[in-house]
Parts: sequence; C-alpha cells; structure tokens
Amino acid sequence: MAATESHPSSWSRDAVPPGHHASPDTAGTLRAWLPPGDVIRSVPVGVWWDVVRMPEALGLDVFHALPASDRHFVIHDTWGPQPRLYFLVPAGTTAFWRAEHTERLGCHTFIGVPGRLRREPPGPHWAAAPDWHAPGPLVPVGLLLAAVGHHSRCER
Repeated sequence: MAATESHPSSWSRDAVPPGHHASPDTAGTLRAWLPPGDVIRSVPVGVWWDVVRMPEALGLDVFHALPASDRHFVIHDTWGPQPRLYFLVPAGTTAFWRAEHTERLGCHTFIGVPGRLRREPPGPHWAAAPDWHAPGPLVPVGLLLAAVGHHSRCER
C-alpha cells in the first residue's frame, strides 16, 4: 500500500488520521481521569486517550528511543507474569496502528492508571510522570510508531 494521508507511515509527530479528532491538551481533562495520590484506578481507554501496550523489554527500548520531551504519559506495569508498558496517545489515533509485538487498546478496555505519586514499583507506576502543573501533550503516535519500527529493524 502506498503511503497516503491515512496511512501511519505518512504521519508526522502530531498527525491524526483523517476523520479523527485528537485533543492532546491533557491539562484540561487531567482531573477527570487521574487518580489521587498513590491510588491505582481502572480507567476506560478511548475516552480521554488510547493506549499502545507492549512487553517490558520492547517498551523500555522504545521509551528510551523517544525524545525526552515526548516521554510523558507512559505507565510501567510490573505486576503479573509479563510486565508491560502502556503509552497513552491521543484518542482516535490508533485506528490504523499496526506494529509487531504491540497491541492497541481502545474503547471497551480499561487499564490501571496510577495516581500522580506512584513513580516506583510494585505495580503500575509512571515510567515518566509529566509535570502535573503543566502536563503537556500525550505521546505523539507518529513518533511512537517510528520508534517501534526502528527497534524492529535493528532487531533483525
């Protein structure tokens, strides 16, 4: 398939697929979904953001490949037999997500979201907690896809 405006390979840093609206301004919605203190709360995906989930080893490599300025809103969950990272991306931007060893999560899915004070294991915690007073945008889906693609090419 040739790269078109609706294909992820043509997306830029802040691109959103045609027909989708993304609101990367999380400051206005933060209070609606962020649990208090060090509480972990089940929050629906697809309302304020979508999620790209990946195994811990891949997720940490991808996390470190992103520019430091784009590493906010990443949850590291160390519970369970397979620790994972969850990258919060603008709602509606994962419709065309296709990348090996990753999974897009959207509507009808819930994830455990840590409160702003949970920055260490055990369990879900912020791999990179944003500045809660000026949290900035969610992880740019175009950059995330490029980082996953780069990792896949390097592993071959």
